[in-house]
Amino acid sequence: MSAALTSAAGGCILPATLVEVLVETELPGSGPFDLRVWVRNNDRPFGATTPARETATFRMVGRRSRIGDAPSFVLVPREGGARDAIVTARVEAEAEGVVLRRDVRFRFTPNTHGFVRIVLRGSCGLPDTRCRMVEPCTRQAVCEENGQTCGDNGVCVTPQVIPTLSRGRPFNPNSFDATVPDAGEDAGMPPEDACVPNCMGRRCGEPNGCGGICESGPCAGGEACNLGRCECAPGFTSCGGTCRPDADIECMSGMTRSMSCGTCGSRMDRCGADCRWQNGTCSGGGTCMPGEMQSEPCGRCGTRSRSCGADCNWGAWGGCSGEGVCTAGMTESMPCGNCGTQTRMCQADCRWGTFSACGGSGPCRPGETQSQACGNCGTQSRTCGSTCQWPAFGTCTGQGACAPGSTRAGCDMCGVETCTSACTWGACAPRAGAQCLHRGGTNYRSCSACRSGIQFCLPTSCVWSTACCTSGSCPRCL
Repeated sequence: MSAALTSAAGGCILPATLVEVLVETELPGSGPFDLRVWVRNNDRPFGATTPARETATFRMVGRRSRIGDAPSFVLVPREGGARDAIVTARVEAEAEGVVLRRDVRFRFTPNTHGFVRIVLRGSCGLPDTRCRMVEPCTRQAVCEENGQTCGDNGVCVTPQVIPTLSRGRPFNPNSFDATVPDAGEDAGMPPEDACVPNCMGRRCGEPNGCGGICESGPCAGGEACNLGRCECAPGFTSCGGTCRPDADIECMSGMTRSMSCGTCGSRMDRCGADCRWQNGTCSGGGTCMPGEMQSEPCGRCGTRSRSCGADCNWGAWGGCSGEGVCTAGMTESMPCGNCGTQTRMCQADCRWGTFSACGGSGPCRPGETQSQACGNCGTQSRTCGSTCQWPAFGTCTGQGACAPGSTRAGCDMCGVETCTSACTWGACAPRAGAQCLHRGGTNYRSCSACRSGIQFCLPTSCVWSTACCTSGSCPRCL
């Protein structure tokens, strides 16, 4: 149980620190009603649903009191708890199927008998349509869903109340069994000499003029009044005697922490008076951070690497990888053409550039042969030397009997022989100006002057005779 709860009846000796809760109801009927009470320590709310198990249940006779006092019960701090603790109570009354409910939250004042009077209005149990989670929906359920409670006037109010030092009516020790007094008796208003608390213009926690304190009012920056005590407001934390924003709070003053730093080093940090860490000096450690990699060039434009171990020291270098095929700046030559050369240079990335044009090439390839015509249809040849140069042509061989186109006489008194393109003498043919070959007087041709007539080639003029002779009749017609 969060706070001790006891009846005001039975002659109990009340503790010096207590709050008496006076309950007036608008429940139907005139008979007894059930009063259920739930109590929680601190300011934890109950929410929109009724707890499964109440702290205490009473059978009461009284209703709303016009004369005399209302039924009551007493709350005292939990045994061993703080005498100025905060308590939250839910009071629920039921009669003839009607349930009325009210939440209150207050702080005990040490060595003080306080009073909290609540009225359970009938309008709090009326149906409503604004509930999000509760069925059936009532006005008091709507209030509870929104973190409030249905108040004395039947409207949603905060559960927070401030106990008074006067009950407002004479105390009736038999209030649990009291019947409604006669209407003609004294209405039980506060005595004329009752002290009325006054907190106008006073700060939170200042005396209220009646032996208590003001449970509301202004506080210092970053603070909020909580039932008479200035405490750090939500979003603020106490540091060095002042409330600082949570965003500025890193630690609590005096705390220490050991932190890793640098390369496997350590430092001791201390929390300063401003609730922020003050870094110590880093000591120890190696030369690198674990997992760190380091690379360097090697070989022919290659790289090698090493990694930092868990002890913050470098491991051994790995093998050289990604090398090129040559050393930057070196040159390479190769033969080309006819005894020529071409060169290329190794680039900065250790890769060969392109070859240059072929230079110093000769007119021929070693061992290559070449032939040409010579003389009378003869040939002469030469072979390319090892320096890719041609030597002089050799002796003309395979010549013919004559030079093509040349002529010679003697084959006939009227004819000549002409040398062919193959450098051989051709057949005997009439010389220039001759019509025919003499052929020793045997050369003739047919003519039409007489039957079977012929003409002979004349020996001196080398033309055909004009006389036409009959073969056999005039053999000497030359």
